[in-house]
Amino acid sequence: MLRRRNVLVLSVTILILFFFTTNYLRSILPSNNSVEYTSLSIEGKIQIEFKNLPKDYKIPSLIEHNTFYAFLKNIKNEKFEISGENITNLWKEANSWVTKTQIFNMSSPNIGKVAYALKNAKILKADLDTRGTQLKFIFTLDGNQQVIFKPQWYEKERIIEGPVYAGKDRYGSEIVGFYLSAILNKPLCPISVERTISLKQDVLPVATKRLLETTFMSKNRTCIYGQCFFCKKEDPICSDKNSYLNGAVIFNIKGHLVSNRSPWQRTYKKGKRAVWQEFPEKYCKYVYHHI
Repeated sequence: MLRRRNVLVLSVTILILFFFTTNYLRSILPSNNSVEYTSLSIEGKIQIEFKNLPKDYKIPSLIEHNTFYAFLKNIKNEKFEISGENITNLWKEANSWVTKTQIFNMSSPNIGKVAYALKNAKILKADLDTRGTQLKFIFTLDGNQQVIFKPQWYEKERIIEGPVYAGKDRYGSEIVGFYLSAILNKPLCPISVERTISLKQDVLPVATKRLLETTFMSKNRTCIYGQCFFCKKEDPICSDKNSYLNGAVIFNIKGHLVSNRSPWQRTYKKGKRAVWQEFPEKYCKYVYHHI
């Protein structure tokens, strides 16, 4: 009887050890799923992380609204002849969309034409945008519409290690922000599109003096370092060997907008936390009632 009991205890002990050992190995050893995950694109990884979000962040009905689907249809409506009065009237309409609650009209059938014009309208004047900390350009497009151009510094797939503000501006964030604002039905980001320009053909012939003063050739490539807080000749943006430069064209709203400091702004100082980082549970209620 005693021997049978000892065998039973030993068997249970072995099963328990097997269970914990198996789970430990599964946690530390790469699985087929983890290998598949690492091979996914950035977009694919984002889709997976969406599924793993806590329930507090899941709002399934968020994009199930007619305005969003109208936006998807209209943004694809790009057939447009960029010429004379057509382009002038289009810019005029786009600027009229701006109100206290929106920067673009998601329901307008012409929003796709605006995006198309941002991608293709001729650059009449090129200048430097000296605002901010990093290199940006101001282009005046056909029809007298100003836009901001943020150049591409890195390949899309490159991951910059360090804090959230490490590295330079990622131009793609401007485009993602525009589409995300439409998905959330909060059209508060300016219309932004990707565009490839030729520095030699599109920019330098119509460049201002101060832009040309920061332009030079390096290894048979056109380089510009601009005028900004962090701009320096040792760290320019350069075209490819064919003189092309990729980036984001951002619709520049005509008129004066009131600038309010974001309550979620970071400190940008190592070791110093912002107020919202110190009291994350209470800060949302504070912003809701006071800002």
